[in-house]
Amino acid sequence: MRILYELYNLSLPSGTGIATYARNLCKTSKELGYDIGGLLHTNRRLRLGDPQSTEAGLFSPPGRRKALVGTTLRRMLGAPFGIPTVRLESDKISVQSEQWEKRSGGVQDAYVASRYHEMARLHFQRYGKSARILLDQPPDIFHTTQVIPLSVPGAKNIYTIHDLVPLRMPEATTDDKSYFVNMIRYLAQTADRIVTVSETSRNDIIGLTGVSPEKVVNTYQAVSIPQDLLEIPTNEVEDIVKSFYDLNYKDYYLFYGAIEPKKNLSRLIDAFVASDTRSPLVVVGGLGWQYGADLRKIREHKSRGYLFDGRHLKEDIRIRRLDYVPLLQLISLIRGAKAVLFPSLYEGFGLPVLEAMLLGTPVLTSKGSSLSEVAGDAAVLVDPTDTVDMMRGIRALDGDAELRAELVGRGQAQSAKFSEQAYAERLTKLYEGLL
Repeated sequence: MRILYELYNLSLPSGTGIATYARNLCKTSKELGYDIGGLLHTNRRLRLGDPQSTEAGLFSPPGRRKALVGTTLRRMLGAPFGIPTVRLESDKISVQSEQWEKRSGGVQDAYVASRYHEMARLHFQRYGKSARILLDQPPDIFHTTQVIPLSVPGAKNIYTIHDLVPLRMPEATTDDKSYFVNMIRYLAQTADRIVTVSETSRNDIIGLTGVSPEKVVNTYQAVSIPQDLLEIPTNEVEDIVKSFYDLNYKDYYLFYGAIEPKKNLSRLIDAFVASDTRSPLVVVGGLGWQYGADLRKIREHKSRGYLFDGRHLKEDIRIRRLDYVPLLQLISLIRGAKAVLFPSLYEGFGLPVLEAMLLGTPVLTSKGSSLSEVAGDAAVLVDPTDTVDMMRGIRALDGDAELRAELVGRGQAQSAKFSEQAYAERLTKLYEGLL
């Protein structure tokens, strides 16, 4: 079976949840023995028939654009003749394997298309249907890892819709809502399958589109953490969090994720400050959008003042923000935290909850959503709109070592339900059921 994955998010400079999903999808499918390829994105103009130049362009800064004329023509025409691609064969790739793995998800073969994300949107706005990807040989299945109006003629077309955040929380995104809802409805009707990652999202999609429930498949997600990071001894984790961040093992709380409205960071900070815990809160995450209020809140409550330790006067840090954190340090920060706090307002799945449980760290997260699906009975569940409820949850974690230990045990049992093996079985059922 040949599967071609759409991998636009692997071209973005900062990691995203969809990029993590795409990499895990490619990894699992390769382990299942499928012949997998990737549709990669470049901002540079393609030289058709020149794979070496195309490959080089993947790792070059974007070329200059004739923005006014080019954008006007694309908006007028879309891609009526299809979107051309250049094929890169794995045995002829020049770039170092680690960089290629990061950029391509480790696929055997890849096709590169120029600005296909933009072209698909403009084509749909012009014609109300998907743009066609032109390939020398169609795969058995074309699977997009995001919501995008693209199709491959001659293949079964599958679309992953992670969530309906632009419609459920319109104030939290900058998406064109009319475009989004029209695209969702179109894809639901024309797709061979819609894939999603939680029962919450599945019910949302069925409710919005009216599509047959059998057509929408929930595969959930799995976490893939390198074994060498899982096996780092506890004393080394203690050294890492201390030497890199001056944090004491199991004496800080951790939030990680993009800083954006749906993550609910401002309410979390209010609840954290009100809890009066002496352990600091570490916020790890890049800037998403509409983050001004959250950053002001972090600055406002950054410290309690100053402490004298008998020799030095130093700032008593209450909240610390870190931007980019390499994987080794992030895994160590998760393992070293007293608890991960993730009371998001809405998630398609919520990988931080699963990652924390897998790594043996207690979790506080939101009830009544996909997050409570993932957490089960293995987390402190709170109302994410109620600061007092969150405060009580933090106090419960802070003052009860037995509760934290109990949640660690439950969390590791709960995380087994989302194992790589279980995910592989769900993918196999999805793909084999199509052919």
